[in-house]
Amino acid sequence: MLGLSIVGSYVYQKCRAEQRKTAEIEALSQALERYASQVALEQVDRPIVEAVRRELASSCSPRLEEKVKDMDLAARREFFAGIVRNVARAMQVDIKSLSFGDLDAGHIGRCRNEGFDIHLTITDAVIMADPRRAVYTICHELRHAQQFTSFTDDRWGFSDRRKAQWLSEFTASASQRATESEAMFRAYRCQMLELDANNFASAVTKNII
Repeated sequence: MLGLSIVGSYVYQKCRAEQRKTAEIEALSQALERYASQVALEQVDRPIVEAVRRELASSCSPRLEEKVKDMDLAARREFFAGIVRNVARAMQVDIKSLSFGDLDAGHIGRCRNEGFDIHLTITDAVIMADPRRAVYTICHELRHAQQFTSFTDDRWGFSDRRKAQWLSEFTASASQRATESEAMFRAYRCQMLELDANNFASAVTKNII
């Protein structure tokens, strides 16, 4: 009888452990679904994505690398400046200035605002070494421009929830601390602003560049 009691207790404990594991997995799955819904592109993004994809298909296809392989730095700056202008127009984003050059370590593109003016910087390193990544970065940074513009002139119709998520992170200015440590950089990449910009850049460049 003692042996049966021990076996019964073991089976019971094992079942309880499996139940807890199942409950944890279900809870994590539900949390993941909620998180995915927060960072997913909205319905109003669809025409924006389609417009940008048309521009990129015209500018970058076929074989972006072949188009730029014989270009020197000056020619590449002009080529990618054209992509910035065309994509910005498709996104209905106004850019005050565009510059090429160097940025802090770990950054290949930057979108910053001064009042209502938006300034974009793309590094020479990325346009020379990795043209496809340069296009992705341009789309990523222009999405940041769109995020900021939506607070004062939401010509696209983003939801109040989405704009509130973006605004809370703009005011936190977490990007200013992004390079202090590897952990902080990971946290920076997980911000809603960054996740949204990456989602957008992935959607507009998929199977085009």
